[in-house]
Amino acid sequence: MNRWVSKQTNGKIQDLINELWLKPDMVMFIINAIYFKATWQKQFPISSTRKQTFSLPNNKTTTVEMMNTKLIVSCYRGSDFSAIALPFKGENFDIVFVLPHKIEGLAKIEATLSPEFFRDIFAGFNLRQVNASIPKFKLESEFDLKQELPKLGVKDIFNH
Repeated sequence: MNRWVSKQTNGKIQDLINELWLKPDMVMFIINAIYFKATWQKQFPISSTRKQTFSLPNNKTTTVEMMNTKLIVSCYRGSDFSAIALPFKGENFDIVFVLPHKIEGLAKIEATLSPEFFRDIFAGFNLRQVNASIPKFKLESEFDLKQELPKLGVKDIFNH
C-alpha cells in the first residue's frame, strides 16, 4: 500500500500506513489520501524569508522562519482581530489567516469560529496593500475512519 501511495503522489507521501495498524483478521483496509500542493499567486521572495519571533499562547515565543512580502490582498478588520486571504495560483483556492489584535485574544477568536464568522469576514473583505509576514508551514491531518464513518451512517462494515 505504501509503495502504491508513494507512486501515486510522486514520492510526496511515502509512509501512509504503519504496519502496526494491520491485523491478521482484517478483510479490508481503506486508504484515502489527499495531497494538495499549490503555489502562491504572488510568491514570497526567498530573500525575504528569515528567522523571526513568533508569539505563542501563555506569553511564550519561539523563533521560526517567516515569509515576508508586500502585496495587495483581501483584508478584513474586526474589533479584536484582522484577517487576510492569500490566493493560490489559478485563483481557485485561498487560505485565510485570522490574527488577534492582542496575543491573549486567540482563545476568544477560537471560541467564535463558525460558518457565520467566516461568512461575515468574506462579506467584509476589501482589497488593501499589506506587509504580510507568515510563518512557513506544512499542514497534515489524520482521521480514524472507524470513528468518523459511523457519524455518516456507515456502520455495518465494522460489525465483523
